[in-house]
Order: sequence, then C-alpha cells, then structure tokens
Amino acid sequence: MLLRKNKEGHKIERKWGKGHRTSLDAETAAAGTLPIASSKSTRLPGMDRVLFIETGFGADQHGQNITKAAVRACRNAIEFNSIPSIAALLPGGYADMVLRVSLSLPLRYAGKLDLEQVRKVFPYGRVIFNLQEGGCRLSSGIALEKMGDVGDDMLMVAAHVAVGSAAPESEDDAGGGGGGVVETGPEPETHSYAELVEYVREARAKSCAKQVWIAVVGAPGSGKSTVAQRLLSKLTEEGVKSVVVPMDGYHYYRKELDLMPNPTLFHARRGAHWTFNASKLVDDLARAKEKGEGVFPAFDHADADPSERAVTLSPDVQVVVVEGLYLALREVEPWRQLQRLFDETWFVEGEEQVLRERVIRRNAEAWQLPLPATAARVDANDIPNMRLVQACAVFADRRLRLPSDFPEDAQPEYTPAAEAGLSPVHGVTKMKGMKQALFIEAGFGADQVGLDATKAAARACRNAIEFNSIPAIRELMAEGYSDMLIRVTVCVPGQFIAQVDPEALRPLFPYGSLQLSLQEGGALFLSGQRTLHGGSEALDWMLVAIAHVVVGVKDDT
Repeated sequence: MLLRKNKEGHKIERKWGKGHRTSLDAETAAAGTLPIASSKSTRLPGMDRVLFIETGFGADQHGQNITKAAVRACRNAIEFNSIPSIAALLPGGYADMVLRVSLSLPLRYAGKLDLEQVRKVFPYGRVIFNLQEGGCRLSSGIALEKMGDVGDDMLMVAAHVAVGSAAPESEDDAGGGGGGVVETGPEPETHSYAELVEYVREARAKSCAKQVWIAVVGAPGSGKSTVAQRLLSKLTEEGVKSVVVPMDGYHYYRKELDLMPNPTLFHARRGAHWTFNASKLVDDLARAKEKGEGVFPAFDHADADPSERAVTLSPDVQVVVVEGLYLALREVEPWRQLQRLFDETWFVEGEEQVLRERVIRRNAEAWQLPLPATAARVDANDIPNMRLVQACAVFADRRLRLPSDFPEDAQPEYTPAAEAGLSPVHGVTKMKGMKQALFIEAGFGADQVGLDATKAAARACRNAIEFNSIPAIRELMAEGYSDMLIRVTVCVPGQFIAQVDPEALRPLFPYGSLQLSLQEGGALFLSGQRTLHGGSEALDWMLVAIAHVVVGVKDDT
C-alpha cells in the first residue's frame, strides 16, 4: 500500500477492500504507476538504505517453542536466496550489512523467545530485532507428552527481513557494533511526581516553542490516565498552566460502529486501534499544535460514547499532556504521524498479569458482571490490545514505572486460573463438527502493493494446500471426499478482517464441506519510507495472512 500526502492538493481516491481508501495524486493516477522516488533511497528505522526484503513463515507444532517457530520463519525467509551482488551494493560488503528483522508473533510467548538463537540464523551483518503482536496460535490437533506438549497449541511466526546499510550515527539508530540488537528503548525507572515535573521543566528549557507537548502512553490498567492527571495537578501547583487531552475521546461512536462492514466484530473489539478515529485525532492535534489552541472530545463512560468539545486548549497553556494507548504506535498509519507532534513520549510500564487483574477488577465493577465473565471479555479484547501497546515501549523517550508516591494496588480479590492451553492436556483434539481430525496444514501469503486482504488470504490458503496430496483419502474416509470436512482459519490484522471476501476463498477448496473463519493475527510490516519528488513521503507496507487448514471426517450426528 502507498500512503501519500500530496502538497499540490490534487487527489483521486482509489477504494480497496471494503471501506478503506488511499489517496493518489492526479498525475500518478493517470499514469497508472507508483510515484517515482527522489534520489533518497528506501529506508527503515536504523537503516539508511534498504536493498531487498524477504518474508518467511515458521511454526512449532509440538512443545510450544516460540524460538523454534521464529528460527524457522527466519530460515524460510532467507534460505532460498543468494546475494552475489552484495559487494557492489554495499562498499564494505558484508561488514557494512544491516538486517532489520521484524517478527510478528503471539506476544504472550515473547518472554520465552531466545533472540540469540534467532540471531544465529544470520551469518553476516548486524541484526536489529523488532517484535510485534501477530502471527497465530491455533490447534495442532494433537498434544504429545513425549514431545513436551502442555497443550495442543501450534505457534506460528511471520518474519520480515530487510537487508541494507546502516543509518548514519547522527540518525536514530538501534545500537552499534556487531551481533544482534533488540529495539528496547531506555530502561524503565521509578520516579516521584516531583521528578516528572523536573523532566517537564527540562523539556521546556530545551524547546523554543511556547508550548511543550508530552505523550503519556501505557497499556490498559497501567495507570497512564492517573499519571497524566496527577502530573497536571503538580504542574498547576508550580504555576505552570497545563491541560490533559485524552485519546479516548476519539473512539468511534457506537452508531458509527453499527455502520462498519462487520459491526459485531467492531463492537466486540472496541478499544483496538482500528476502532478509533485516528485520522481525526492526528488532524486535531496537528492543527492545535500549529495554532496553539483547540478543542477536543473526551470519553463519557456513562454514555459509552465520546463527548464533543470537552477539553479546551487555550493559547496561554504552557504544557499539553496527551494520554492514551496508541500514541507510540509507530508502524501503523495514521498513528505514526503523531510522533512528530510530541516533544517527549513517556511510557508507563506494567507487568501483563498485574495489568490483567487490574482491568478485570475495574471492568467487573463498571459492567456489573461476575469476575469469570469479565475475565473472558478482557482476555478476548484488552489483552491483545495490551500486548500491542507494550511492544511500543521501545519508541518512548522515557519508560516509567508508576511513580513511587502512587498508591499501591490493593491485593487482587480475584486470582485467575492458569491461561488456557498451559495446563497439561494430551491426546487427539476433538474439533467441532468432526469425528476425527486427519491432518493439518498451515501456510502464509502476502500482498505488498494494494494491501488486498483477500489476495493475501488466498495466497496463504494456496501455500497451505498446494504442495500436498492425500492419496489415502478413500482409506481414511468411508465415503471419500463427500465425507470430508475442511475447517479453514485465516489470520489477518484485525483492521483487515472485514476486507476478506470468504466467497473468493471457497473455490480454493474444491472437495468436501468447507467451514471458514477469520481471526486476528498475521502481520502488517512496514517495508520502507521514501521521499518523493516534491518532498512528500511514501510508506510501503506488506500485509501478511496466515492460513490454518484442518481436514477431517465430517460428523453428521
């Protein structure tokens, strides 16, 4: 996909998928070609010049070993390639090579990922790792104790490997020297509110502008809203006029969610980054920063909808604190445009289990639901959002633990059971609608040009099945193909689920009965940033889908 700002203002909208649009200028649209880049090469964070990109896919069917899946994904990306021209492309050859390896995986397993083992896949160059929520976690169909299974989870990872040259040291880089480097950002520290006020004072001293803008970011339950409000109080006590702008005011209204391609999904996942009017947020903040004043919505929890014109930024305000979940989401449009607005970005840290328990207690009280029912809803929605936000901590200027004078949490009243799939379960998995699951195949597919989710999904399905044959099908099924049930799960990033056309996938499975479902996963990788003639910026993206295909005997009972 190409996202572009046209300075001349000539725009032609090209629709793709359902309800998504991108703008191309009139000259480009007439020519039917992509915009031509200026002399500046394609680049990525930590890389001044991107030479080529390879993607791969890996899975671990038994043992729930996320490192093994990641290693396989990286090998799959590079093992079929050779670069005999590397010396001509990079003056220093392999010594000057940088690899930016983005891994999309279920982040609940990230703590068990051994990046040193993944680093060994790449024999040359310096490696920069970037982790993001995605990939896939589905059933392998059988749990085998002798293979270390504690459940039937099959873990799937997508890898995006960009090869190029390092950015100059003066630019934002992720580290120096050889070996593997992980984008981690600054180390988390514990501070008092007095220290936070001092950081604001330092930011004001460094800034030439009348207003300093601070982003306070954190996962659900991290305390970011409390930190922002208490910082406001402390600054007011110091005589510094300040205001807090909440990102939550940019939720889509419920009536807007009703008009989405899949209203049920959008309501169920309200709070995901694609259920916010991010374009309006970017426009409002950019306009306010330029003019030094503005009005913003807040979120009315009583009405469960935004309340317009709830926050006023007047010209005499000296510090603007913007707080919210996705203010540091640097590799997703249009969220990444926010980074240019903030003088500093602060990330409020928190352990996932602690945050989970806080959110469960808070939501159970707000929703008036029993704790187990609330926990199920939190695990389905808040936890995926939480993991995505936590992965953005690497982009913060400061990583904060809750200030030392923040009241400690009371002991949780609810101790949740172990997460599903982590208690020992062995034997063949019983799948709905099947007497017996016979075999499972997984595959991946991508679309780099139009971010066509259906095209990526179709390629993933083909990749899963086109290298296989089942000559024993008649032995396994009494009635042959008429007895066959195929259950296909396609994983794509949540904002693209509504774009997938199930009818376009059905012809790929000519035999048996087909059950098709969609879920969040896959990957959206940033493949490059380019400066075009005229100074506008183009961003190249790659959409990756993962397909999980289960073939079994239909259960007609």
